[in-house]
Amino acid sequence: MALQRASLISIGEVPYYVPASSRKIASSLTQIWTASKEEIPSEFAPCTIFLCDHATLVNLSSLSSFLEEKSRLWLASDDVFSNDFLKHIYIVPSTPMALAVEDTDELGILFKKWGVATAHLLHGSDDSYPWMPGPYVNSGSVFYAVWRLFPDTNGAFMFPTVPSEHDPRAFINPGTAGVPVPSRCYYPDPSPEKPLSGMRVAIKDNIDVAGVPTSVGSKAFAELYGKRNKNALCVERLLNAGALIIGKAKTVQFASGEGARDWIDYQAPFNPRGDGYQDPECSSAGSATACSAYDWVDIALGTDTIGSIIGPAAHHGLFGLRPSLGSVPMSGIVPFSNRELDTVGPFTRTASLATKVMQVLTAADTTALQRSENIQLLYPVDIFGSLPEYSAFTEPFIQQLEEFLGVKRVNISIREKFKEEQIAGGKSIDEFLSQTTAHIQLFDCYRSCAPFLDEYKKKFNKTAFADPYIRFKWKLGEKITQEQYEKAIAERDVLRGWALQKIIPQNAPNEMQSILIMPDGKMEELYRYHYDGRTLEEEAGLKQGYGFQDSFLATLSGLPFFNVPVGQIPYISTVTERSEVIPGNIGLVGPKGSDVALLQLVADFLDTAPGLHSSVMTGAKAFEDIA
Repeated sequence: MALQRASLISIGEVPYYVPASSRKIASSLTQIWTASKEEIPSEFAPCTIFLCDHATLVNLSSLSSFLEEKSRLWLASDDVFSNDFLKHIYIVPSTPMALAVEDTDELGILFKKWGVATAHLLHGSDDSYPWMPGPYVNSGSVFYAVWRLFPDTNGAFMFPTVPSEHDPRAFINPGTAGVPVPSRCYYPDPSPEKPLSGMRVAIKDNIDVAGVPTSVGSKAFAELYGKRNKNALCVERLLNAGALIIGKAKTVQFASGEGARDWIDYQAPFNPRGDGYQDPECSSAGSATACSAYDWVDIALGTDTIGSIIGPAAHHGLFGLRPSLGSVPMSGIVPFSNRELDTVGPFTRTASLATKVMQVLTAADTTALQRSENIQLLYPVDIFGSLPEYSAFTEPFIQQLEEFLGVKRVNISIREKFKEEQIAGGKSIDEFLSQTTAHIQLFDCYRSCAPFLDEYKKKFNKTAFADPYIRFKWKLGEKITQEQYEKAIAERDVLRGWALQKIIPQNAPNEMQSILIMPDGKMEELYRYHYDGRTLEEEAGLKQGYGFQDSFLATLSGLPFFNVPVGQIPYISTVTERSEVIPGNIGLVGPKGSDVALLQLVADFLDTAPGLHSSVMTGAKAFEDIA
């Protein structure tokens, strides 16, 4: 078992996980400095490895400056390294070389300031290379990497993961109370070959990670199917890009739309924004919480069927993309409405990192979005007209985007255009699509889950537990007939064909490209502990996609929908009884296949827009200097 081979230690009152794998020095060590000849290293003595080139090593003044500058950089950029690891120093030439350091007075001044007990020079044979710099613990000539244990105070994770000792592409649950993360020093800088080098990723627990179970928020599901044998293809792509999987993030049962009070098998994560008691929102709640609560998480992967990325992204004030349908492979992901609605995409705290992640996850864009007169910025007046407060809130963002693109928005009424063009025989879009989304996702959800229910009962001779919410959902889905489902698919295809031809066409790069501005998120607080005065059935019924919701234009048409946090909205919390803020957002919808180009355009825009932010913080506030 992992815990029998690994170790848990504390250094400076900070807990660390020490994997079993180690590195033994096979070449010679020369002690170049000691504070006390009676120093006896402990079993896991904290130490730091510095890699130095020849020119730095032969000049002691340069070496002293190099060591001081490198440690200062690590203290600022690495959340695992600390001054406690400077107790023992190991200086390693970047290439094998024989070297003697005789005059250590200048180094001694630095070492005394740091409180160094011993310092050594490693030199000699090739079998010592390559080394990665940074914090370690060692016992004699054996070195172990250290992984800092961070507490999951917001309950975002199902469990942490660390690479298997025998296969770095498979993982184990270390059984630790916190989530272990390795030093960022161990990873080379991002490169074209490894653009996500050292990035820490949380994976939603309906996405397979080799070596650990996928639960889909259900104890019974994990019990029946156990550990997965291989990674989902999207996980493989992240690993190929140099990313590290640090844990499985919680999801509502079967990636459905539960609120925080609906969770039974596991407790819902705690959204850190505002008073800390806002609903974490929908099935990618754990992924969004991991990214909004913890600086030590860089990326979180979620899935979206009818809003499970764009909803949590808005509630948590994150950059979140529901990609174009089919742009990211769904292999290795527990299906919900696999062929028709399911997508997988990232949560990040910057638009630029979201762009890098999508470059890894998806194929090259089929649609380019150039900053030129070819961009058409569509403003749906029927949607924004019903949200006057929201319109006022987002207007500064839209005006700056117009200036950046060098265009003026084009007003459009989605509803008027749909009806005037007789797309559905004169029916309104709300009437024509009143049951479409609900019938597709309910039908698919029930039939995707039915094999699990049958297999569980056959194996254990009992019915698998499922949350009351999902049971209610299955009952709705079971009643939908094949004829109703096929009718809903046909309705969806009518909308999709119209939207892809008349609203946001997939044009050639030299033709007009459209971006549709959309609302996303709420203007008021939503607490995790109530149903807004409704019963479970009423609440669950409202979340099944009945009626035509504005975001369904992108969802049903398979278009990329990007949530962009743009500000904060104050409210008086009934929890803290003081003024708090929740994130305010805007959505941007691009042509099908334009995922990377859309994200890159937003990243470029935010980097230059005065008063707007290209990144968000973790914790109660997404932005420090707003509200």
